[in-house]
Amino acid sequence: MKTLESFEFEGKFYEIKMVETADRLTVRAYHQNAVANYFSHSIDKDTNEDFIRVHGRDAIKELIQHAKSDITGN
Repeated sequence: MKTLESFEFEGKFYEIKMVETADRLTVRAYHQNAVANYFSHSIDKDTNEDFIRVHGRDAIKELIQHAKSDITGN
């Protein structure tokens, strides 16, 4: 598991972490090393490569924003 980003919201510190398997990338929010909620966001590695080629940016950044939004509501 790899920590991608950390942030504070309403006095609590959160981390956005990614788990990588052979063919999938999954992003979740964590608080005190435990999952912060029931949401996870994932993408196939092949789809991520297509996203980069077509849109010129990594879909993981989009998944990070979704995971943060699950906490902040923004």
